[in-house]
Amino acid sequence: MEIWSTFATMTLFVFVYMSLLFVVALIRKRNDIADVGWGLGFILVAVSSLLLNGNVTPRKTLILVLVVLWGLRLAIHIGMRSRGKKEDYRYKKWREDWGDSWVIRSYLQVFLLQGVFMLMITFPLMIAMT
Repeated sequence: MEIWSTFATMTLFVFVYMSLLFVVALIRKRNDIADVGWGLGFILVAVSSLLLNGNVTPRKTLILVLVVLWGLRLAIHIGMRSRGKKEDYRYKKWREDWGDSWVIRSYLQVFLLQGVFMLMITFPLMIAMT
């Protein structure tokens, strides 16, 4: 698969992933779920890129293992740090500042924006997996 096809597919995957995280955040009333989901999103892109492109090599396997270890470490660290605590004060403040538009602004400025950053950061990873 060519890099631009991979990028388009990963864009769709990340959009769906971040949208699902947003639904979880609405249910749990905690936008800081986006922080835990951040590390897992990199794993999604790494695994999906490799599966889409096939041709597993030792180099691609090493990259995948490193990304999975880093993503899990990050998600677990942030998840454990926030476990049993109230929502991160920054997200709570934004919700208050945004008033009635907090739902759409949370979706756009927290979840989809993180998805855009995730795609930008993982673009070299997608290249490595093609």
